[in-house]
Amino acid sequence: MNQRPEPPEATDVRTAPGRGALLARGLIQPCLALLIAIGWSAIGLANAPESFPPYSHSKLLRGDASLQAVAFADNQHGVACGDRGTILSTDDGGESWTIRASGVDCRLNDVVWIDQQRLIIVGGGYDRITRISRAVVLTSDDGGIRWRQVQADDLPRLVRLQRRRDGTLMAVGDWSHPMLTDRFQSHDDGRTWIADLNRQQGT
Repeated sequence: MNQRPEPPEATDVRTAPGRGALLARGLIQPCLALLIAIGWSAIGLANAPESFPPYSHSKLLRGDASLQAVAFADNQHGVACGDRGTILSTDDGGESWTIRASGVDCRLNDVVWIDQQRLIIVGGGYDRITRISRAVVLTSDDGGIRWRQVQADDLPRLVRLQRRRDGTLMAVGDWSHPMLTDRFQSHDDGRTWIADLNRQQGT
């Protein structure tokens, strides 16, 4: 008589090196980080508003949230972010990952290291009632362990972030009617943002 095979044991992203290492240790090497940084979803999905199942609480869904970006300061220290306010950090090259409190429930789309200790994450979503696009900007000054939210009421949802050689942070997001652009820049490590004047003027 055939016996039914035992189901595989469930793993937890908070403790298991498999999924905690973002599915495979090899994917975490800095030379391949760009492949993950463009999002595990299709690029088009990253530009769509995040939806939630009816009557669900986002904190209960973070364990299986999709990751949108990952960045490393060196071979050991990395931070990843994704859906439902998910932030993960590693200090062993991706062997293990720790969930960090973000304080938000929206999709976090991109992460950039400013230096060995300071990082910035951008994302956002749509107001559930007005459907207005709103940005979320988070910063950390301890290598991604603790995060705080920056005031960004005038910004729409942001989907991509880049740091130029001169230190300017450039973000791309939804169209802002007050600023007449979808590109924004910060000259103080993400604390304040203005319209990208070159983009606004079409130059």
